[in-house]
Amino acid sequence: MLPCPKTGLRQLRVKPNTCNVPDVFAGEVDGCLAGWSTDTNAVSNYHAHSYAGWNSSAEPGWTYQREEATTYWGSYDETRYTSRGYTQLMPATNLSASLKTIDHLERSRWIDNATRFVALEFTVYAPAIDTIVAGVFAMEFTPAGGVHATAVTRAHQVYMYSTTNSWIFVALGILLFLLCLYKMGRLAGLLRKVGVRNFGSAQVYDSFLCSSILVGLSLHVARIATIESILASYAKHGSSAEYFDDWVAFGELDDAYVMFSGLLVLLATGKFVVLFKHNTKVKRMLHTLYYAALHAMGLVFQIVVVFLAYAFSGYLLFGSQVEEFSTLYNAMATLFQVQLGVIQFEAREAVA
Repeated sequence: MLPCPKTGLRQLRVKPNTCNVPDVFAGEVDGCLAGWSTDTNAVSNYHAHSYAGWNSSAEPGWTYQREEATTYWGSYDETRYTSRGYTQLMPATNLSASLKTIDHLERSRWIDNATRFVALEFTVYAPAIDTIVAGVFAMEFTPAGGVHATAVTRAHQVYMYSTTNSWIFVALGILLFLLCLYKMGRLAGLLRKVGVRNFGSAQVYDSFLCSSILVGLSLHVARIATIESILASYAKHGSSAEYFDDWVAFGELDDAYVMFSGLLVLLATGKFVVLFKHNTKVKRMLHTLYYAALHAMGLVFQIVVVFLAYAFSGYLLFGSQVEEFSTLYNAMATLFQVQLGVIQFEAREAVA
C-alpha cells in the first residue's frame, strides 16, 4: 500500500462563550463552549500554545480555511461537518517528519476544550489490485466531554480495463453507444408519429433502458476523465497538492456508475424475459415465481418482524457497552453478520 500525499489532519472549533450560564453558576464557570454548528463555528486564526523549543516564526499557527470540505456525517446528533476548518498536512511518505509534526501538535495543545471535530483524512494506493482507498478516522468531542470515534473507508478500482485486450471492451462500449443513439432516434420518430397516447409500454421500457445505458456510458467517460485529471495534477504539482477531496469526488462518481450498472443489468434481464415470454420454459418459470412470491410475502414479513425484535433487544441491552450494538442500524448489521457466521467473541466477552 502506497500512501498518497498528502495525509491531512483537520479540526473544527467553536467560539468562546457560545452558551449561556445561569447567574447562580456565573462565578464558578470561566466560560461555556457549546456544540459545533455553523453558528458557533470558530473562524479566526488559531495560534499554537508556546512551549520550550517552539519556533514561532517557523510555525506561527493555523489559518481557517473557508472553502467547503467533503461532507462528513457525524455519529453524534447526526451533525454535518462541511467546513474545512484548521488543517495540518502530514508528510505521509516521511515517518520521522510525521512523528515530528505530531509531537508539535501535542506539545502546542492543538486539541483543547474548544475542539469539536478532528479528522484524519488519507488516501492509499494498492498497486497490485490497482485500487485507491480513501479513508477518514474521525473523533467528535461533545460539549459534555464525551468522545465519539468513527472510521469510514471506501475502495475504488482506478482503471476498469487494464488488460492487453482492453480495446475490445472500448469498442463494445462505443458500439453500444451508437446502437442506443440509433434506437432512441427510432423511438423519437415513433413518438412524433403516433403521439404520447399511443406510445406503448414496450416503447417506454425501451426508452428508459436506452437512456440508462447512455447515462451509464457518460458516467464511465466522466470517471476516466476524473482519473486523468487527478493523475495529471499529481504529475504537475507532486506532493505539494492535496488529493483527498478529489478522490472522494471520484468515489462518488464511481458509486453512481456502479449503481447505474446494476440498474442496467436489472433492466436488461427484464427485457430478456419479455423477449422470451412465449417460450414454454420461461413461461413456467414466470408462473412459478409469481405464485411463490404471493405465498412468500407473509413469511418474509414474519421474518422481518422477528429480526427487528432481536435487533432492538440487542440495542437496548448492549448498546451502551458494545460498539456493534450502539445504534439500531449497527445492531441489524451485526445480527446479519452473525447469520453468515461472522462472530466477534472478544467484543462481546466483556458483557457476557
